[in-house]
Amino acid sequence: MRFGSDQFYVKTAEEFERAFGHAAPDALANTLAIAERCNVKIELGVNKIPEIALPSGVTADGKLREMATAGLERRLEERAKREGELPQALVEEYRRRLAYELSVIERTGFASYFLIVADFIGWAKDERIPVGRAAAARPGAWSRTAYGSPRWTRSGTSSSSNGS
Repeated sequence: MRFGSDQFYVKTAEEFERAFGHAAPDALANTLAIAERCNVKIELGVNKIPEIALPSGVTADGKLREMATAGLERRLEERAKREGELPQALVEEYRRRLAYELSVIERTGFASYFLIVADFIGWAKDERIPVGRAAAARPGAWSRTAYGSPRWTRSGTSSSSNGS
């Protein structure tokens, strides 16, 4: 990723004053007043991500793996219909990438997060709210792309909206 500027860093108070003080003279003082009122303590090393409600005996890791694997196979079939038979080496590379990414997600405890995000995206699609592709550049892109961010419904089934 490249930025069109060299200004992406934490600026000093003096740099903010020079850059923005003339446009909003009270903004810097008000920002400081708000910051001084904040007392946030972040407990490191503890997962604060909520667990998604799943049927008894179903784990977030297992459900994500199931959805992602099924989604990848569906997308491979769709691509093969459009382009003809895909080279086996390419198919195996896709499966390998997905397996690796899922292993990282499982190891770091983020499977529930991905299922929750899938639910949000599915709901947005159901409501015809545009959902962008920006998230595909972040960690988890293979998993989300593979399962197409289907919606996890409270009934314990997943539904995938057309388009991702």
